[in-house]
This record gives sequence, structure tokens and C-alpha cells, in this order.
Amino acid sequence: MALLNYEKPLHIIKNQLAVFQWDSESELVFLFANHIENILKHFQKGDMQTNEVEAWANLIEGRDDIGFEPLVKELLRSIIYELANPRLTQSLTIERSTELLKIIKKQRGRDVV
Repeated sequence: MALLNYEKPLHIIKNQLAVFQWDSESELVFLFANHIENILKHFQKGDMQTNEVEAWANLIEGRDDIGFEPLVKELLRSIIYELANPRLTQSLTIERSTELLKIIKKQRGRDVV
């Protein structure tokens, strides 16, 4: 959960995750839309840089033991892919982070807090 909530520096989280296998037959934790919303808000406030958001998303992207919120599973997967692969998709900017927050809001049918 420290990874999803960005509770520690990423290099510490990465070292802690190294003891777990990447592929898993079960999901141990779930990424919810609010996790991504929080990261994007940190980015917008300047608390995180683009490379930190990319590193965060990369740590999530390849793990089979992290599930995705069922109602918006494909949306969350695509956002994580985009954030983890800016050279293949698009760079994260304040404008793009605002668009992503709006997309999440629309898909979940609620206001972004």
C-alpha cells in the first residue's frame, strides 16, 4: 500500500518490492481511482515531478499482484500505461493532468475532491 499511497520515497518502495515476485496468481492490493487522483494532485501542486510520476506508474504497471478498481479497471490501466510511458504516449503536463482528473471524474460519476 505504501506504493499506491506514495507514502515513502520511491527508491525505498522499489527496494521493498524487490522481495516480491512480479508475477502473481492473485491480487494482493488494489489501485483505486483516488490513488491516481492523489498522485496527479501532488504533481499539480509541485510536490512531484514528471519523472517521479513516471517512476511511480512504472512500479505499478508491470505487477500482477496489483489489481485495479473493478468499475473503472480499463481506464485506470490506460492511465497508468500513459503515466509510465510518456515517450510512447504523451508527456505529463498540468493541462494533461487536469484532463485525466476530468476523465476519472466523468467515468466514476462523481466530483473530484
